[in-house]
Amino acid sequence: MRPWPLFLLSLLGCRIEPETLPLPPRSPSTGSATTSTAPPLEISPPPHQGTIASVVHLHLPLPKETLVAPASVVLVKGELSDTALRGLREGVLPSSAQSRAVAASIRSTPGSLRIFPRDPLQPGHAYTLAVGPLLLRVPLIVEDEGPPILERVWPPGEATEDRQAIFCGEKPLPNNLIQEGLGPPFLLEQGAPTRPDLVNCVTLTAPAESRSEPFPTALLQEGERVALLAPAPVLRGDLPSAVALACKDDELIFGPGCLQVEDDRARWRLPPEPWLLLSGEGTPKSASGSLLLRGLPPESTVTLEARVLDLRGKIHEARGEVTTRAPIPHVVLSEVLADALGPEPASEWVELYNDGALPVLLEGWALEDGQGLTPLPPFEIAPGSYALLANEMLETSGDHPVAPGCPILHLPKLGKSGLSNQGEVLTLLDAQGTARSRLPATPRPKPGLSLQRLHMDFPMEDGGHFTLGKPTPCRSNLP
Repeated sequence: MRPWPLFLLSLLGCRIEPETLPLPPRSPSTGSATTSTAPPLEISPPPHQGTIASVVHLHLPLPKETLVAPASVVLVKGELSDTALRGLREGVLPSSAQSRAVAASIRSTPGSLRIFPRDPLQPGHAYTLAVGPLLLRVPLIVEDEGPPILERVWPPGEATEDRQAIFCGEKPLPNNLIQEGLGPPFLLEQGAPTRPDLVNCVTLTAPAESRSEPFPTALLQEGERVALLAPAPVLRGDLPSAVALACKDDELIFGPGCLQVEDDRARWRLPPEPWLLLSGEGTPKSASGSLLLRGLPPESTVTLEARVLDLRGKIHEARGEVTTRAPIPHVVLSEVLADALGPEPASEWVELYNDGALPVLLEGWALEDGQGLTPLPPFEIAPGSYALLANEMLETSGDHPVAPGCPILHLPKLGKSGLSNQGEVLTLLDAQGTARSRLPATPRPKPGLSLQRLHMDFPMEDGGHFTLGKPTPCRSNLP
């Protein structure tokens, strides 16, 4: 007899036609989700006018003691045919449907299915929730416009699981917020640990007895949704203790790490794991193994204080007296367009940004790639200003236009025969041959997209500080 590993035992030998359930409408009077066809689908936040939020949790109650294998449940973008649904029932989802599957955590217990998409769904798009053993599918339409999504700034990464998470948005959040979700309630505090002044952030902490449950989907004020929460799992396992560091001769012992003092900034080297900087101004910044403390007065003796949060939820404080150096150049390789849509190499460029407080004369500086050194012209780049390195004839047809007034420094060549479309390391050297900034070979270039820094704090770091995006020559791409 042919085995049916994804069937429900109660369905063996039965002929069931595929069933499509309508999206449960939201009652205007109570706001509850109802449907005349069983089983009912619970949705958080509740659907509104036939559409769901882009951050959503789904709960499908099943007949008592019924257990469905998670592998037989899928959420796909678009519709799912009868053939694909029957294939899902037999454990073979067609590749055309697999390519549209949404990454989701699926938790199956007797009598219950819970589906938690790991990323926001696309506004205005249609999706289908399908359960193979039941030959069941539910169409879902995402609302065109919803409240803003608060991004998770801590803990970092896609696979982390913690009891606590910090979410921040661009605008201040109102008081007296209420959370909405299918799981148990979390402790909700506005701001971040030791930073109640961060009115654009909230901190959510799972109760100590909680199992691994997702964070809520939305925040409400007086019954109205004011924000969605980017998906984030909870409950990390036990972590080993952080590895102690040995400070170098030019570093100072500073809290759990070592401090290298420069002019208007100090580099705080920490044990090699993610850390969240709680001190300073603005939204907390996270980095792996190193943080930059800015805003110091050059050529001064100051008392420096800082706080960081580790992955175990412990706050570390550091305090010490430091003497800063005289102002030094801080020119950064900030963006590169290597695989242009327009003619190559005429449409390629490398962007420089002066991140320091001094104007910098580029005479004697050079750009290094895998083919050698290219000297830079004697141009002075002002603090907070950009400049483009380009070939003799820079064209922008098919690519994003260069900002008016952007200085373009024409070079005899930019790379041996242009910049590599496969990705390559670029290094900016000063007049003494010291490396001042570096761009990595990854992420690999894609046509029409530029390699961009996520921030200017780590000009020599390669991992995790870059992304691909729409070119922004002589303009900031930072949030």
